[in-house]
Amino acid sequence: MLLCLLTGQWCQTLSKLDITLMQKLPGKYVFTIGKKLKTTRPGKHLEPIELTAFEPDINLCCHTPYQYLVKTENLRGSTSQLLISYVKPHKAVSNTTIGKWCKSVLKDAGIDVTEFTSHSGRSAATSYASHTSLTLQDILKAGGWSNAQTFAKHYHKPI
Repeated sequence: MLLCLLTGQWCQTLSKLDITLMQKLPGKYVFTIGKKLKTTRPGKHLEPIELTAFEPDINLCCHTPYQYLVKTENLRGSTSQLLISYVKPHKAVSNTTIGKWCKSVLKDAGIDVTEFTSHSGRSAATSYASHTSLTLQDILKAGGWSNAQTFAKHYHKPI
């Protein structure tokens, strides 16, 4: 769920995060998406996804992915996908599974899952970003949108 909120990405995109295409840089992790997505078209591919340090507590964004990789190293087998199943045989998970995980977190948090879905995280993250100092260009880049109309029409919600 944190990945959905931090990146504002679809579950499909999160299912494509690959540790062989991940860079650990000072204060951030950068994931390049190497596979085609539903929104991929000729000449247009999603920009790398950055998980940057949360200044008040950098451990939230920089230490947590490292710990996840350490804890899952012996479970991974041959998969290089970041997110793997927590039950045997610990294979790479699909976008559907990631969506179910997000919905479960929403439900456990007391959120009405008949009104809000795992996809709601995309709207919430990008709408919140629009109320901060982030520029519209940065929001469009993070969301993988080519124009502001898509964001304004479908994702920009009142907070």
